[in-house]
Amino acid sequence: MVACGSRRAPGRPRGGDVAEPRTTAAGSPRVSVGVPVYNGEEFLAEALEGVLRQDFRDLEVVISDNGSTDGTQGICERYAAQDERVRYLRSDVNRGLAWNFNTVFHEGRGEFFMWNAADDVRLPGMVGACVAALDADPGLVLAHTRTTYVDERSRPFKVWPRTDRATQANPSERFGDVVLHEAECFPAHGVIRRSALLGTALHGGYPNSDNPLLAELALRGRFLELDEELFHRRDHPGRSMRAFTTTRARNAFFDPRRSGKVTLPRWRVGAEYARGVHRAPLPQAEKARCYAYLGPWAVKWRGTLARNLGSAASQVVAQKVTQRRGGRGTLTA
Repeated sequence: MVACGSRRAPGRPRGGDVAEPRTTAAGSPRVSVGVPVYNGEEFLAEALEGVLRQDFRDLEVVISDNGSTDGTQGICERYAAQDERVRYLRSDVNRGLAWNFNTVFHEGRGEFFMWNAADDVRLPGMVGACVAALDADPGLVLAHTRTTYVDERSRPFKVWPRTDRATQANPSERFGDVVLHEAECFPAHGVIRRSALLGTALHGGYPNSDNPLLAELALRGRFLELDEELFHRRDHPGRSMRAFTTTRARNAFFDPRRSGKVTLPRWRVGAEYARGVHRAPLPQAEKARCYAYLGPWAVKWRGTLARNLGSAASQVVAQKVTQRRGGRGTLTA
């Protein structure tokens, strides 16, 4: 990956789901906004305008272009030339969604971090409101605003109800709240303390990895949902959740190295919940209370867990047939 312009990007990724961390320097902006993008020319300019027009000015924008083949590069280079707060990085190949999301985080320098998908828009005032909330309450690990869904022409069509996840004082109760109420992961699009994110596994190379990420963050602090509707989540035909409809397609979208492999996506989510608890800086008794929530979680998802096993078994049989003809296949969790 190179920083488009003249120098090689610091913290060059070495592979895996995460990029090599970059050291935070003195005089860094308070907020880093990461914009991971792949073939996002249709909505990218509007997304960048939403960030750059924020009332809160002490921020940087880190764009990571994951080998786009459309007009994305030209848009990024134009904004980087127009505003010194914009830094544009580009990979020559598509390394997957997880790699790209983690790269923009590790390339950021701010005390706070916010992911901004290349098709979503922040309204003026969002970043400042979230930073003010975090400054006022050290017990908060992230702050976000209410969400409005917009279509491909930026027309609002649904205001999402408040979620108010992980507001409890007790870490295990917050963990259970996230694990047992998996839904749209709007808090992951808020402003988050960088120090808290550094203690997590970040985005994994598998579908729904934002749920284990939020669970890990909940173990480290409370969430706050502000009542202002300042986050526009775009729903359009090219949105990844609509474009990639099969498990195999979604696996490859998150991590191309998993293309063609047999996976157990819902089992992976459960395993990552457990690993997140293991990593958390909590007393053993509190960790035990967290682990206890995984039983009800498994009961809730028992049908999907069973279907994962059935699907994996069918794919293994199919791959054995393929191997006899010279193909290869691997079962992974």
